[in-house]
Amino acid sequence: ELENGRLFRLISKMSMVQCQPPAGAVLGQEQSWSESGERRLVRLFRNYLFRQRTDQGNPFLSISHVISSLNKLDVGSDEKIILNSNDDRTVILATYNDIKSAINKPLACLFNNFSPWSAKPETASNIHLLFINPALFSNACL
Repeated sequence: ELENGRLFRLISKMSMVQCQPPAGAVLGQEQSWSESGERRLVRLFRNYLFRQRTDQGNPFLSISHVISSLNKLDVGSDEKIILNSNDDRTVILATYNDIKSAINKPLACLFNNFSPWSAKPETASNIHLLFINPALFSNACL
């Protein structure tokens, strides 16, 4: 159960980075926002995790690949992986440590720009996901 919770937190952090527009973003510009910079790297890593294909182009589902990759991400391994977009127009060589930074840096900005807690985290590695009542946010995050 400990490992399940740790991996769930990693996936949750990835989702938060991809789904939350930055402070001051205009409604309707989320698509261009999510496709740029560090968020692009996170999206490509998500494709690497969940959209593997065989040489014939068929979906290849491997839970061991997902768990192994998330464990390497968690420790920030220097192992290099090739990330590519669905249309193969974008190909990036990155380490798990690069991806970990690409998740933690924007996540820290999100938490620093809007935080229901009084103390703001120094770094994203200190961020712990808490399950809180969504009503506390009212419409402030929308």
